[in-house]
Amino acid sequence: SSDVCSSDLGTIVSVNTSTANTLLIVEPEEGEELLIPLHDDFLVDYSVKDRYLLLNLPEGILELNA
Repeated sequence: SSDVCSSDLGTIVSVNTSTANTLLIVEPEEGEELLIPLHDDFLVDYSVKDRYLLLNLPEGILELNA
């Protein structure tokens, strides 16, 4: 069995590169914007053509937005 939880977090509306860590600003269908650090260790797959980004986020990282 796999512990992978896959979910669509929303649309990346902006990328903030003014901090030490690049931050993705993600707008979910409902709720507040999410700030997600973009780190090489989190990147699983992406496609510019198909416009998706697949990340493996550490447990608890989305709770930092609360």
